[in-house]
Amino acid sequence: MTAPIMTIAAAAEAHYTIPADGKGEVVKVADFRDEIDHVFRIVNVDFHACVGADEKARWVEIARRFTTKLRGMTCKRATAYDWRQREMALDQAATRITKALLG
Repeated sequence: MTAPIMTIAAAAEAHYTIPADGKGEVVKVADFRDEIDHVFRIVNVDFHACVGADEKARWVEIARRFTTKLRGMTCKRATAYDWRQREMALDQAATRITKALLG
């Protein structure tokens, strides 16, 4: 049996913001957008391919790894739309992770 990756409460309380301090990995806008698209694909495609509790547990690990990576990225040339897309991807991931942990 594997230990829970994150508690349900922690997933529900997750709040993502634009890094105002400029810290984080500075990436090119194309890489930033690619990572946003990747998180959307993880949430909207890969999750639905999971069969059984083991695959969902592995999916949670992967989703957390890539949402953490995206949260740690910053991009000087990203538009307001890019930041909204990032927020939406991270919010959807947090919601889907919570649902996966619930069963």
